[in-house]
Amino acid sequence: MVRARVAGAIVRNEQLQGKGNIVRRMFSDFSANVYLMADGDGTYDPKLAPNLIRMITVYALHIVVGVRLLNDSEEAFRPGHRAGNKTLTKFVGWLFGHRFRDILSG
Repeated sequence: MVRARVAGAIVRNEQLQGKGNIVRRMFSDFSANVYLMADGDGTYDPKLAPNLIRMITVYALHIVVGVRLLNDSEEAFRPGHRAGNKTLTKFVGWLFGHRFRDILSG
């Protein structure tokens, strides 16, 4: 949290556990044209954030989801999650006829 504050971020604490409670709190406490949300585990490259925001604003998109698999790095998944994500991603792609790369991203 200290690094986030030093970088200029507004850091708040949420007493209720869970990502859903944090997201709900974020939307109730802040108003913005674009929201950028990333896990704090380092699996997304923060240098790519401006590209995501640019896509939303230039193309008037409602949502853009980053993909953790750009380099297919080992750091993107905890042990055992890689096979499960690949299987689920292929299954959802088969169901909906789309080419997904990381269905659990975002």
